[in-house]
Amino acid sequence: MTKVRAARVALLVLLAGLPAVAGAQTPAAQAPATPPTGAAPPVDRTAPPNPPVRSGSGQDKILAPGANSFTEQQARDRLASRGFADVSGLSKDQDGIWRGHAVKDGRTVSVAIDYQGNVAAE
Repeated sequence: MTKVRAARVALLVLLAGLPAVAGAQTPAAQAPATPPTGAAPPVDRTAPPNPPVRSGSGQDKILAPGANSFTEQQARDRLASRGFADVSGLSKDQDGIWRGHAVKDGRTVSVAIDYQGNVAAE
């Protein structure tokens, strides 16, 4: 009888450990939907090609076309938070990208903001 009891206990211990092992192998599909802060936005491969706008930092930043829900004031505030001043000529183009001009580091540059809030300057 003790062998049967020992086998039952071993089986219970084994079964009790299965949820912990199964939890350690969760599929990546259950990862958080939002990328961590500072992570690059996902690339939309279904969007029509949009020429890149060069940023003032020397790096290319591609702005994504899409339905932009920013108001003009919110776009101005976003630019101000990135160090741009004297924003002028700000208007939304056919791709939903806000475009205009602003001053940064004493020079006037072309600026653009996409629906994701990415800012580019040239």
